[in-house]
Amino acid sequence: AGAGGEDDPLAETLVAIPPVPVVHRTLSCALRAPPSARQGTAFRLELELDSASARSIDLVAETQPSEAFLLAGYRCVAMRLDPRTKTRLAFNLVPVGIGSLAPPAILLKWKADDKELQQLVSAPPVFVLPPTYD
Repeated sequence: AGAGGEDDPLAETLVAIPPVPVVHRTLSCALRAPPSARQGTAFRLELELDSASARSIDLVAETQPSEAFLLAGYRCVAMRLDPRTKTRLAFNLVPVGIGSLAPPAILLKWKADDKELQQLVSAPPVFVLPPTYD
């Protein structure tokens, strides 16, 4: 027994734990599309961007080619995202096919910590109905 009346440990081992890398997300995003649309009628594909960075982010968002949708507007957008802000970009799409169709993906390109980063963002399929004739 020890001086304080407690049992002394029989053995003691010190283990050096390697440093754990901490990943800081600088940018998160979501691509949103309506669940359904009508062939030949435009709808909005929305890209939601959320910056967690303490610095501004220079960003390029480029829609990828799609045979199922026509793009009505800009295909590529370059912008500066202010520190710790959220913003939305809207792309107008016109479905040319019918059925469950995947909207075009959007390729994001930006720099963080002197690295060129990119991410391909996809939306769930949109069920495209035939046009209505009045």
